[in-house]
Amino acid sequence: MPEWRAAMVVEILLSEDNGLECRNGVAAMAMEILY
Repeated sequence: MPEWRAAMVVEILLSEDNGLECRNGVAAMAMEILY
């Protein structure tokens, strides 16, 4: 996985603008990408 993509995922996870549901969705997506 490209580093910029990982950084983008982390940035989204850390963003306070996102609701909990969005954060969980992104986390699930990140898990699929990483593992």
